[in-house]
Amino acid sequence: MKTKTLMINATIATIYVVITLALSFMSYGAVQFRVAEMLNYLVVFNKKYIPGIVAGVLISNLGSPIIQYDMIFGVGQSLISLVLAVMIIKYLNNTWLKMSVVLVLFALSSTLIAWELLLALEVPFWAGYTSVVIGEVTVLLVGMPIMKNLDKVLHFSDRIEGKGVFA
Repeated sequence: MKTKTLMINATIATIYVVITLALSFMSYGAVQFRVAEMLNYLVVFNKKYIPGIVAGVLISNLGSPIIQYDMIFGVGQSLISLVLAVMIIKYLNNTWLKMSVVLVLFALSSTLIAWELLLALEVPFWAGYTSVVIGEVTVLLVGMPIMKNLDKVLHFSDRIEGKGVFA
C-alpha cells in the first residue's frame, strides 16, 4: 500500500473512531445509531477505503461494553459487507444504485449483530435484528445524500488514487 493510501486510510479510521466515541451513547448496544457507518459508502467510490473503514470499526469496538463479541461480529460484519459490496457494485454504473447495494448488504448482514446481541446480552434474535437494522438503515439513508454531496467536493476516488487536484 502506498504511503498516501495508508495515510488516507488512517485518517478515515480516525474519523470513524472520533464520530463513534463522540456519540458513544448511541453507538453501542442493542439499540444503536452508529453515525460513522455512513463512511461505508466510501467503497462506492473506491475499494481502497476498506482498510480504513474496517480499522475504524475495530478501534471503535475497543470501547464496546461487549468487546470480545464486537471484535468478531462487528468487525466481521463490516469486512464481509464491504467486500461483498465491492464484488457486486463493480458491475454497476449508477452511484445511487451502488449506495443502495451497500445499504441492503449492511441491512442483511445486521443478522450477525443480532446473533452477537443474543450471545452477549441475551437479546432475542428478532428484537436485536429489528433494533440494529432500524439504526443501520436510518444512518445509511441519511448518509447517502451526505456522502454523495461530499464526493462532489472531495472527489473520494481521485483523492485515494492520487489524481487530480488532490494529488
